[in-house]
Amino acid sequence: MVVRRNILPMRIVYVSPYDWAVPGGVNRHIEVLADLMTALGHEVTIIAPASAPVTTTNVQVVADTVSLPASGSQVRIAIDPRIKRRINNIFADNQFDIVHLHEPFMPVIPLIALRASRRYNPGASNVATFHATRESGNPLYQIGKYFLTRSFDALDGRIAVSPTAQKYIQRYFNGSIRIIPNGIDINHWDDVNLDPIFSLLKDKKINILYVGRAEKRKGLEVLLEAFETICTQRDDLRLVVVGPDSSNRRRYQANMSGSLAGNTTWVTNPTYTELPRYHRSCDIFVSPATGNESQGYVLMEAMAAGLPIIASDISGYSHVVRHGKEGLLVSPNDSADLARAIIQMADDPSLRKSLANYGEERVKAYSWPTISAELIDFYRELIRAR
Repeated sequence: MVVRRNILPMRIVYVSPYDWAVPGGVNRHIEVLADLMTALGHEVTIIAPASAPVTTTNVQVVADTVSLPASGSQVRIAIDPRIKRRINNIFADNQFDIVHLHEPFMPVIPLIALRASRRYNPGASNVATFHATRESGNPLYQIGKYFLTRSFDALDGRIAVSPTAQKYIQRYFNGSIRIIPNGIDINHWDDVNLDPIFSLLKDKKINILYVGRAEKRKGLEVLLEAFETICTQRDDLRLVVVGPDSSNRRRYQANMSGSLAGNTTWVTNPTYTELPRYHRSCDIFVSPATGNESQGYVLMEAMAAGLPIIASDISGYSHVVRHGKEGLLVSPNDSADLARAIIQMADDPSLRKSLANYGEERVKAYSWPTISAELIDFYRELIRAR
């Protein structure tokens, strides 16, 4: 990524509630932002919990973590009586210009950091990014609305990564929320020097790529049902399932028919570096998520990699992919509709090319240099307003 150096450095602290030792979208977002801001000449600190040693020098680990369910996923967050003292010490020893909380209402680090900032860094601008959405609502927000509203109102700036995330938060709290999307490192996904996975290319089959966890809301069961229907009609397509761990893979495989099993390739826990090689080796990207998606980062990755997309027509996705432009949108939880879309795209190379071209253009708006510049402008705006 090419970044432009900024001549007015800021002291920025990013605060994450999530286990820094476990890969995840929010922490990856913070990590890339921290690198970009450092390259621009800003001084960056990260506060987070961690379940294993962290070697990154600018990460201040304040607690171990436990696993809890959240928005259809499992997240690892911190619960430790020593957190408050450790965070207070960090803020007492530093004078930050920007305190940027991520998922500020996720227990418990962000809210402790907000209180410490207001006590020890009264000149700082406190900003928060809301990443998640939950279509059924959040009973904890409803129950704790009185107390959380005080923290929401104490923020100088609020960010949502998409209109879907913005609407979700505004169900519970009143106030302006700026939309600044997640960014993406386009060069990571469209590197022409990437080697494909040659085993996926040897038989000339059309490769259908799925990337994601084996959670119900990701729609993998719907995709397998759709692909099983396709396998009864033809055998020139292959489903490449990337991401589920070994135990979940075995659970799915135990219920697969012979034709489905024979045309499905499983890839367990690839690294971030390896992932683009699978995109390079496939022809179509499918994401059949059923809901609770705030932006659809996997769709941005697919567009950056030059793949046409088939995705569920849910609010978090339809803001990123337009039907008939970057992809085809299908009814969520509808395996028949999904199967029809896969067959349509597999049989139409010109459609695949057109959708991919639109996607490569659209994803440029989400490039990290573009997003980080927008974020810096927001930081400056908040600092001027104090």
